[in-house]
Amino acid sequence: MEPNIWGPGAWLFLHSITLNYPDNPTLIQKKKYSDFFHILGEVLPCSKCQKNYKSHLNSLPLNFHLQNKESISKWLVDVHNSVNKINNKDEMSYKDFITNIEKIYSNPNESLTYYKNKNRSQKYIIYILLFFLIIIIFSIGYYIKFIF
Repeated sequence: MEPNIWGPGAWLFLHSITLNYPDNPTLIQKKKYSDFFHILGEVLPCSKCQKNYKSHLNSLPLNFHLQNKESISKWLVDVHNSVNKINNKDEMSYKDFITNIEKIYSNPNESLTYYKNKNRSQKYIIYILLFFLIIIIFSIGYYIKFIF
């Protein structure tokens, strides 16, 4: 499955989970969140994503970030930034993340529209690029045929 389709929604979901983490979690809550984020690496709908996620868990161990909501939220922002770096996308500071997530939750209907439009825009860009690629290929073919 294509990460560019399910990924943005998955990140929003995961960040929402960390922002719902207690400020003073019990040992049971810490274990549940730890189990969730470790099992996640087994069920992501992309084998490459599973492998990369497990690698991020090794380099940024979650167990050191279960103290409170801010700690686990910063941890996930770091993981997200690691993924963005691999995918040549912009990284985001924790402060910018909080600003963006507050904007998203301040108007949920707009947020859903944003994600739908973002995916739709990506499709149009791909179609436009394919169209121009086909024109270029036909032009080259015509040019080569014309010369010979």
